[in-house]
Amino acid sequence: MNQQEIFEYIKKQYPATPERITQNGKQITIFKNQRNNIPYAIFYQSDESVMSIMEVQAESDMISNYIEMYHLAPAKYMNQKHWLAVPMDKQCEEKD
Repeated sequence: MNQQEIFEYIKKQYPATPERITQNGKQITIFKNQRNNIPYAIFYQSDESVMSIMEVQAESDMISNYIEMYHLAPAKYMNQKHWLAVPMDKQCEEKD
C-alpha cells in the first residue's frame, strides 16, 4: 500500500480527519483517535531523502522484533518504546 491508499483505508475504517502541521519546513500528517485525541499514525518525509515514513504504535515488547524482522526503525517523533517507523517506499520483507 502507498501513503494515499493508507489514508483512504483509515478514512473508511475510522471517522478520522488528519491533522496537518509543519515542523522545520516539513509537513507532518497525524491521525488521532476522535474520542481521546491520542495519535495512532503519523506520516512525514524522512530527513535523508524524499521517502515517506509512517510511525505507528505497537506492543512495546514486540518493537525490537519488528525492527529486526522487517528492517524497520525506531520512531523519530514519538516514544520509541511504543512506536516504530515504517518506510512507505518499499515492501517490508522478513529477514531470512
